[in-house]
Amino acid sequence: MDDPKDGPFMIRIAFPRCRFFDKAAIPMEEDQVRWPSSSSSSSDKSPNLWRLSTVHRVEELKSIIRMGPIWLTGIIITTASVQQGSFTLQQARSMDRHLSPSFQIPPASMSVFTIVSMRTATTIYDRLFIPVARRFTGLDRGITFLQRMGVGFAISILATFVAGFVEIKRKRAAAAHGLLDSPKATIPISVFWLLPQEALYGIAVAFMSIGHLEFFYDQSPESMRSTATAFYWTAISAGNYLSTLLVTILQHSTDWLSDYNINRARLEYFYWLIALLELFNLGFYVLCARFYTLKPIQIAISDLFFISILVPVLRSFQCYCAANEICEKLAVAGFAVNMVSYLTQQLHMPLTKAANTLTNVGGTAALTTLLGAFIADAFAGRFWTITLGSIIHQMGMICLTLSAVLPQLRPPSCTGNEVCKEATHAQLSVLYASLVLTAIGSGGIRPNVVAYGADQFDETDPNGKTKMWNFFNWYYFSMGLSVLIAVTVIVYIQENVGWGWGLGIPTVAFAISIIAFVLGLPLYRNFKPSGSPFTRLTQVIVAACRKRNLAMVSDPSLLYENEELDAAITANGILLHTGQFRFFDKAAIVSEEDQVKRPSSSSSSDKPPNLWRLSTVHRVEELKSILRMGPIWATGIIIITAAVQQRTFSLQQARTMDRHLTPSFQIPPGSMSVFTIVSMLTTISIYDLLLIPVARHFTGLDRGISFLHRMGVGLAISVLATFVAGFVEIKRKRAASAHGLLDSPDATIPISVFWLIPQQAIYGIAEAFMSIGHLEFFYDQSPESMRSTATALFWTSISAGSYLSSLLVTIIQHSTDWLSDNNINRARLEYFYWLIALLELFNLGFYVLCARFYTFKPIQVRPKETTVELSTTTSV
Repeated sequence: MDDPKDGPFMIRIAFPRCRFFDKAAIPMEEDQVRWPSSSSSSSDKSPNLWRLSTVHRVEELKSIIRMGPIWLTGIIITTASVQQGSFTLQQARSMDRHLSPSFQIPPASMSVFTIVSMRTATTIYDRLFIPVARRFTGLDRGITFLQRMGVGFAISILATFVAGFVEIKRKRAAAAHGLLDSPKATIPISVFWLLPQEALYGIAVAFMSIGHLEFFYDQSPESMRSTATAFYWTAISAGNYLSTLLVTILQHSTDWLSDYNINRARLEYFYWLIALLELFNLGFYVLCARFYTLKPIQIAISDLFFISILVPVLRSFQCYCAANEICEKLAVAGFAVNMVSYLTQQLHMPLTKAANTLTNVGGTAALTTLLGAFIADAFAGRFWTITLGSIIHQMGMICLTLSAVLPQLRPPSCTGNEVCKEATHAQLSVLYASLVLTAIGSGGIRPNVVAYGADQFDETDPNGKTKMWNFFNWYYFSMGLSVLIAVTVIVYIQENVGWGWGLGIPTVAFAISIIAFVLGLPLYRNFKPSGSPFTRLTQVIVAACRKRNLAMVSDPSLLYENEELDAAITANGILLHTGQFRFFDKAAIVSEEDQVKRPSSSSSSDKPPNLWRLSTVHRVEELKSILRMGPIWATGIIIITAAVQQRTFSLQQARTMDRHLTPSFQIPPGSMSVFTIVSMLTTISIYDLLLIPVARHFTGLDRGISFLHRMGVGLAISVLATFVAGFVEIKRKRAASAHGLLDSPDATIPISVFWLIPQQAIYGIAEAFMSIGHLEFFYDQSPESMRSTATALFWTSISAGSYLSSLLVTIIQHSTDWLSDNNINRARLEYFYWLIALLELFNLGFYVLCARFYTFKPIQVRPKETTVELSTTTSV
C-alpha cells in the first residue's frame, strides 16, 4: 500500500530482505481499504496503522535493521579513543612536559594534537583528497562513506598498536633511571613521544567518525534524520561502557592496570588487546560493508531542488561553523558552566551575589538578542551585526582573561582558615565590564546566525549534490569541539591547571574564528536590510491609536488590504482577519484622510499609504499574532528560573560532595552538566523514534503531539525535577550532619556527587520537551516575516527567567536564612527549591488555561499553483 503522506521528498521502494515485515503492508478485507491500485483517492478512509502499514513505513524499519551491524562496528573505535582521555593522560603526567625551564604542558592539553590532526586531516580530505578521488571513482564525495569508515578503522588499529610500543619506551626510560617504583616522579623522556598516537587517532576520527555520521544521515529514513546524530552518539555511549567493562575485568583479573603505579602496570598489553579487538572488528566491518545494501529510494524533483540549495550554506558555513560558531559556543559554555567557581573561588564573591551576577548577565545576554535582531534587520545587515557582536564579545573575553592572569585585577588568594578578602570595587568593575561586553556581543551573534545561514541558500545553484556531503565534516567538527571541549577539557583546565589557561584558550580560539569569518566575506551572499518587523508593529499601534475614535466597520472585508504592498512579507501566505484584539483593526479602516481607494478597488497604481496612519489587514494580524503568543511566552520564564539554579547552587552542592571517580581523579563540579546534556539528547532520540509514531496513531498529527502538548509535558517534568532537587539537598545535609561537617563548608562530605544525577537528568528531559517545544511554537506561530527574530523571542523568555531568579535570590537573601554566602550546609536550600517548584506548579496551571483557549494564526496559503487553499490551523 502506498502512502501519500510519507514525505515530500522521497518514497521508499520495496526491498526484498527482511520479507517478514512486508506482511504488514498486505491489505486484507478486515482492513477496509482499497487495494493499492485504487488507493490514491483522497477520500479513502485512513487505515488502522496497527493493522496495515505502507511500503514506505515497512522500509523505514528495514533501514534501521540494516544499519544495525554497521552501528555496532563504531563501538570498538570509541573504546580505543577514550583511552586518550584516561590512561594516556596518566602517561603524559609521568613524562617530561617542559617546553621551557619554567613552563610545562598540562597533561590534558595533549589532546590538542588529536584535535589539530583531525582538523588538518579533514581539511586535506575536503580540499585535496575528494577532488582527486572523484576523478577515479566518479563519486561526488570521492569515496563512499563505507570506504571512509573502513580507512578510519585501519588507522585506529595502527594508532592503538603505536600506543603500546610508546608505553614500552616510557617504562624502559623509567627502569633506566630507577623510577619504576616512583609513580609521582617525572621520567626523563619527552611527552612528545605520545604525539604519534594522538595524531593518528585524530586522523582516524576524521575518517571514521565523520563517515559514521554521514552513514547515519544518508541511510536513516528521511523522517528520522533528526535523530541520526543520536544513533551516532549511542555508538559512542556503548563504546564508553565497553571501555569501563574491559577496565573493570582486567583490573580484577590481571596486573595490567594499576591505580597507584602506572610504571609497574602492563598498559601496553591493554592497548594491544584493544588493537586485537579492533582488528576483529575491522574484519566484521568489511564483511558487513561488503553485503550492505544501500536504501532504495525514489527521489522527487523537489528533493533534488532541496539538495541543490545546500551548497551556499556549505560555502558560507565551512568557514563560519568551523570557526566562529564553534568557538562562540565553546567560549560561552567554557565560561558559563564553571563561572560561579571563578567568582567564588578566585574573586571570593559571596555565593548568592555570584549567582545573581551570572543570572543577570545571562538575562542581559538573552535580552540583547532583540537589539541584535533589530539592528540586523533594520540597519546593518546580518554579516556586519555578527561581526560587530563577535568583536564586542572578544573584548569582554580578553578583559575577563586578563582579570584571571594579572594579580592586580583579583584579590589575593587565601588558605586554611584565613578570612578571604573580597574583590575591590575597581576589580569588580573590570569583571562587570567584561561580562557586560560578552552579553552585548552575544546579542549580535545569537539571533542572526541561523537567519544568516538561510540567506546563503541559492535556488539556482546546480552543483548542490556534488558538494553536499562536505557539510558533514563541518557539522561534526562543530558539534564535537564545542560541547566536548567546553564541558570536559576546558573545565578540567580551569580546575586543575589554572584560570588563565582555562579562559585564555577559548579567548584565543574565538579571535581566530572572527578572522576566519571576516575573510570569508567574498564568499557569502549578503542582502540589504529590508526594514525591521518591530517598525511595522509600531506602525500598526500608532495607526490604531490615531483612529481610536472611528467606529468599527461591520464587515471585515472593508478593511484595507494591499497584496502588492505586502508582497515582500507574504511570500508563503497572507494572514486572515481574526476577531480578537479588535481595537487594532481600526488601523486598517480606510478614512478620507488616508487618500487611498477602498480595498475592493485598489490597484497597483494606487499611491502607497502612510503606514503610520493606515495598515493592511496582514500587518494588523502580525501584531495580533505576537499578542496571542504573549501568555505562552510568559510561561517559559519560570522553567528558566528553575534551570539556572543548576549552574549556581547545584554546582556549589557538587563542590561539597565526593566527586572521585578514582583515588586520583575527581569530576570538576562544572562538568556535572554533562548529565543534563546526555539526558536531553537521549530524550530527543526516544521522542523521535518511539513517542511520535505511537502518539501519531492516537492523535492523527504528523508530529505526534502538538507543540502546546509538548511544552505542557516539559513544564510538568520540570516541577518534578525541582522537587527532587530539594530532597537531594536534605540527603546531602543529613550526611554532613552525620559526619559533623555542618560547620565545615570547605570539607568534602562523604556522599557521592552522583546523587545529583536524578535532578540533572530530569531537567534534561524537561528541556527536551519544553525548550524545543517553545522554539517550535515561536517559529510556527510567529508571522512569516518575523521568523528570523523568532529565536530572539525565545531568548527573551530566557532573559526574563534569569532576571526573575536574581530577584528571588535577592528577596530571599534579605528576608530569610534559606541561602548562605559562606556555609551552604547551614542554609535551607531545599526550601528555595520547593518555592520554585510551587511557582512552577502555579505556572503549569496558568499554561494549561492559556493553551486551552489559544487560537492558532489563520493563514491563506498561496502555493506555486494557481489555486488557493486554506491551511488547517488545527494540525499543530
